[in-house]
Amino acid sequence: MNLGYWEDFWKKNTEFGGFRFDLDGESQKDIFKKLDKKRHTQEPDLTKYFEQLLLEGRDLLEIGCGIGTDLREFASRKARVFGFDFSPYNSLISDYGLRLYGLDGVVILADAEALPFPDCCFDIVYSWGVMHHTPNTDKAISEVYRVLRPGGTAAVMLYHKGIQYLLIMGRYILKLCWLRMRRREFISYAYDKTPLSQIFSKGEIRQLFHDFDITSIQINLYGGLKDHRYLKVAYKLFQIFPLLKHIFGTQAFITAKKRLESGKLNQKPEVVCPLCRTSLTKRDEGLVCGNDKCAKKFDIYKTIPVLHDYNLDDVIVTGDDAMKEKTLTSNLYRKWVK
Repeated sequence: MNLGYWEDFWKKNTEFGGFRFDLDGESQKDIFKKLDKKRHTQEPDLTKYFEQLLLEGRDLLEIGCGIGTDLREFASRKARVFGFDFSPYNSLISDYGLRLYGLDGVVILADAEALPFPDCCFDIVYSWGVMHHTPNTDKAISEVYRVLRPGGTAAVMLYHKGIQYLLIMGRYILKLCWLRMRRREFISYAYDKTPLSQIFSKGEIRQLFHDFDITSIQINLYGGLKDHRYLKVAYKLFQIFPLLKHIFGTQAFITAKKRLESGKLNQKPEVVCPLCRTSLTKRDEGLVCGNDKCAKKFDIYKTIPVLHDYNLDDVIVTGDDAMKEKTLTSNLYRKWVK
C-alpha cells in the first residue's frame, strides 16, 4: 500500500463534500436530519445500543467521528464527548454540528495510532467502521486500551470476513486479478473504494483485543446491503435465517472491557501532546507542548486543533475534487476486473 496515497485520501475524503456554511441554521439542520435519518435507516439498532452503552459511563471518545452524526447523538444524551477525524473537512462539520444544536463537545484532528489523550481518561471509546482503515489496527486498539479507565468499555465495529469478502476473493482468484494487483489493494477498492480496508475473522479480532476481556462479538449485516445490486437477495435471505447472518455477516461489533489494574489512577479527559502526553498551551495561532524537551508545535485549522504530523496544505476540497483522488485505484481496478 502507498502510505502517502492513504494519507492524502483520508485528509481529502469527505462524507459530505460541498457542505455550505452560508446557509441559515434551519436549512443546515434539515440537511443534518436527512443524514441522521439515513444513518439510522442503515443501522436500525444504533439508538437502542447507544442507550445501553451510556450506562457504562459519561466520558466518551469517538474515533473517526466523520460528520458527527453519532457524536451529536451521544452529546444529546448528556455524554461528555470528545471526537476526532483524519479529514479536516469532516472535523469542521462535526464541530459545527455540535454548536448548531447547542451541544457541548470537543472535536480535533488526530491519528488513531497516537491518541492525544492521557492514560485512563475515558469510560467509553467508540468507533464505528474506522479502525480497519488505519495501517496498524493493532496499534490503534492498543491506544484504545491505554486511554480507557480500568473497567472501561471499548465499542468497536470492524469489517468481518463474511459474504461480501468471500465474493470478492472469488472474483480475485477466478478472474486472475492476482497476476496484476495485490490482494489488499483489490479487496480495499472492491469492498468500499478506499486505499486500505482490512477485513477480519473472529479469530483475528480476538487476537487484536487480546489485552481486553471481550464481552461480545456480534456479527451483523450492513443495512445498506438491502439496496445492493447483487447482495440484496442475500440480505433478505439472512433476515429469514438469522444463523446465516451470524456466520456470513459483514460487520463485527466488538464490546470489550479494559481489565482492572492496580497503580493506575483515573485522569480527566483533556487534549495533550500525542508524542509525550504533556498538556498543551495556546501560543500565537497554535498550540505548544508544555514539555521543554518536546516543545512540539501544533496548528489550529480554523477552529480545529491539528494533533498529528500530517501537512494540511491544500487538503480542503469539494466532493467532486475528492472523487478525482480515487481515479488511480479506480482505473487499476476496472482494468483488471471489469
